[in-house]
Amino acid sequence: MFLKEKIYTYHFVKYTIVGGANIIVIFGLFFFFNDILKTDPILANRVGYAGGLIFNFTLNKIWTFKSGHFRPLEIILFLFSFAVSYMIQFFIFRLLMDVVGWNEGVATILANPIYGLAFFFQCKYVAFNPALTRKNIVKTDENGDALKVG
Repeated sequence: MFLKEKIYTYHFVKYTIVGGANIIVIFGLFFFFNDILKTDPILANRVGYAGGLIFNFTLNKIWTFKSGHFRPLEIILFLFSFAVSYMIQFFIFRLLMDVVGWNEGVATILANPIYGLAFFFQCKYVAFNPALTRKNIVKTDENGDALKVG
């Protein structure tokens, strides 16, 4: 049980670091496109989130979950995981605003960690799960990282 908890902590800390860096990428792209290039704010927002998704996918694949070689299925599963996590977050956000009656700031602050947790587990068990994205079952080391198969 201790090893499993250690693996979760190891992956979750890395995932959190990638998430923090991802916020910088999203805001950096947004401000660059919105304030420096003077593009439409909607376009700047979309560019920021698109860049953030690419950054998030790349770092989580290579560093957090060490998924190995490029597999197109991982992109599909990653985007699916993102969409499901976002829908969960959006449901909680609307529930807190519309049913509970809290303002959008509080609702956002409370709903976003739920998104983060949902996305972490979906990345770990869906998007970057070797059993789902590879033809062969892959052995893993003590951290849950895929070992290279000769």
